[in-house]
Amino acid sequence: MGVTIGIFESEQRVLDAVELLRANGAHQGDVRVIVKSEENVPLLAASEAVQVESIAGIEEARNRSDGDGSSWGDEGVIPLPAAGLLGTPGVSGTGGYVGGVAPAGIVAAGFTGRGGGLLDVDGDGPHTDDVLSDLGLPDGDADRLADEVNEGRYLVVVGDRPDEQAGSLLSQAGAIEVLN
Repeated sequence: MGVTIGIFESEQRVLDAVELLRANGAHQGDVRVIVKSEENVPLLAASEAVQVESIAGIEEARNRSDGDGSSWGDEGVIPLPAAGLLGTPGVSGTGGYVGGVAPAGIVAAGFTGRGGGLLDVDGDGPHTDDVLSDLGLPDGDADRLADEVNEGRYLVVVGDRPDEQAGSLLSQAGAIEVLN
């Protein structure tokens, strides 16, 4: 058994799927919706019935943590000379690397590396496949599911059900694909 994952292309179909699953005995904690960013899913974010987890939010929390659960600086601000960084050509004020040359000395923990950081030197954003694996999705599917999320699709993840009907319910609600 394990989790069942439905891939959806619209928020409304995700809401329909969650409603259908709940009507057929799934508890709120049994159903999670994984999206690229909560900013792009107003219907889902507004619904109290949906447990939304965003890749961007998880990555942001990871980048604020120094490994022991505490934050770096006040309110999650990394204590590095930000004024010099923001005044650098090629670095946006939102913290994303947009090309160009970064000045020597600013490469530090939290700025580069596999987790994305503020300087996304490889240009592919958060490492969605790692986040999906950490959330408990099957490693063998994480790369492909990461591509789906990065392209703006939604994942509905249903925990283990004894009746094994989650796949058919996800399909009925409009999933473009279901993985067991």
